Amino acid sequence: MILLILFLLFVPFLIGQPICKMLNRGGKEVVDIYVCGVMTMFVISGVLHLFVMLTNNSFSYYLKMYPIIVFTMAIIGAVLIVFDVKKNKAENSVKPRITGFGSAWLKNGELLMFGVLNLVVMLLCVTRIVTGEPDVTGDFTLETIRTTLQTDSIYQYNSFTGKLIEEGMPIRQQILTLPFFQLFLSDFFCVEIKTVLYKIFPCFVFFWGVLVYSRLAEILFAKQKERQLLFVFIVNFMMLVGDYARMTPAALVIHQGFTGYAICAHVIIPFAICLSMNRKWLMACVCVAAEMFLIWTTYGLGYSVLVIILFALIEIVGMVIGKKKKV
Repeated sequence: MILLILFLLFVPFLIGQPICKMLNRGGKEVVDIYVCGVMTMFVISGVLHLFVMLTNNSFSYYLKMYPIIVFTMAIIGAVLIVFDVKKNKAENSVKPRITGFGSAWLKNGELLMFGVLNLVVMLLCVTRIVTGEPDVTGDFTLETIRTTLQTDSIYQYNSFTGKLIEEGMPIRQQILTLPFFQLFLSDFFCVEIKTVLYKIFPCFVFFWGVLVYSRLAEILFAKQKERQLLFVFIVNFMMLVGDYARMTPAALVIHQGFTGYAICAHVIIPFAICLSMNRKWLMACVCVAAEMFLIWTTYGLGYSVLVIILFALIEIVGMVIGKKKKV
């Protein structure tokens, strides 16, 4: 279990390095790199499982190839970090950003207070996730995983009846990759599947969301650390007490954190908003791809596409108004 936690903590940051180098050459934001790495892991899983289906390979092939691809990208990311450190880019490196933020906390009493409050609320949210009962109403993740293990195949057998699917499945359902990614985590790190599904994975979905909202706070309240931490505290508190209805973001994270809808509501869509606000359009496309592999979309067009289009229209309108004012 410890290795699984370390994997989810550090490997996404390494995987995000080459992706951000290609799509965002001017940026060095730690959260952007890390969350982009998380999204990339889902995309890799989706592309690989589609390849397995199209080539009529077994699920064992997926379990063999996925860690090879992921750890290869992680090694590439580690090499890029080493090169970055050797070039001594102190002004853009990760270390000064982390140490500078930490020292600011220690010197400012308000920052320390808000930091402690955020930590307490986050721990309470994690406690609710770990000790609570998951809401599995209408969900077939566990059944899909069990059928995949029994048949060593991907979406070839009905998850409830166990019979061969002769008429095929809708493509938007065939590309859902999250059960296979979670099964990889369980199999590779030898952790019981229910522990991965209902305890560990939802905690990381919550953690990823906290990072994304902290990034959003940084954009909205630039150089105002107190307001940033207050914003994150409000979001975390709403996650703690806001599960009053079944489909609220808080209910999805606390009770259904193992589903793609929880990831989209708490991570992907807010992250797409952050990237669009910073005009990082290519990186935002990674959100679109990840969402396509996590929930049912309309031929790949999900909520993150709408977010990007909305911000792009705002950008275009702003440019047109600016040109008219110059004239």
